[in-house]
Amino acid sequence: MSLGAQTTANATRSATQPTDVTIVALLLGDVAQLADAARQWLFDLSYYAERDARRTPILLVVDGPEWHAWLTREQPTRPSAHQIVFPTTSHHPGRMCNRALEQVETTWFCVMAVGSEVSTWYVHDDERRTALATTHEAMQAGYRSDREGRSEQEESWLVHQSDGFSSDYPHAWLQMLDLVPMTNSMLRSQVARALGGFTEAPALQRMWWWEWCQRLSARTPIRSLPLQPAPGTRWSQFAFAQDTAATVDAMLPRLM
Repeated sequence: MSLGAQTTANATRSATQPTDVTIVALLLGDVAQLADAARQWLFDLSYYAERDARRTPILLVVDGPEWHAWLTREQPTRPSAHQIVFPTTSHHPGRMCNRALEQVETTWFCVMAVGSEVSTWYVHDDERRTALATTHEAMQAGYRSDREGRSEQEESWLVHQSDGFSSDYPHAWLQMLDLVPMTNSMLRSQVARALGGFTEAPALQRMWWWEWCQRLSARTPIRSLPLQPAPGTRWSQFAFAQDTAATVDAMLPRLM
């Protein structure tokens, strides 16, 4: 069955079911480098949101005037969403998520950004929501993709369970594995607020999601679900307009 057909089937089964999930969509980074990818990502969000019988709310968080100007000028196809625009560029996903968390009204939320695969997220929405209805955990996560976190420079991140570990572990990354896939995760809003939200430390610009998972998992388990991987944003290589992150080698002694 094609992705489109699967999505239509999901919509038919879900037509009478309410939503209790918000998608937090982060639009940030270097506009010159990411404009084409952002256009496709917004188009995909729009395509699947239009076919979503639950009408899952979307919070589109726009990082500063340059991206806002791009949206106004280019008029890319994008989903119907409540829009939050930062007056100045934050260069920080954690700060953007905290702003969105102030307006999340649902029990659960997920986070996407340019680079997140939208189609798989929507196709497996029914399975994800079934799990949400039967869990008391603060966060749940499906499998991660075998492409996430893998490159010639970084071959130390855990990949999909069937593949095991990479054979090459550069210094420091082994201790700072981004084990939990962002796009394939659901977070309980109340717990996120109770823990103070996400880090806004400039040095953790690229490690903000890692820090969140470490802080949460120290207090409560993160439930693993057998969901097909939904490839997500690769923060270690993301094209930020301004890099504020310290190197992993520099941060490791302070954080561990």
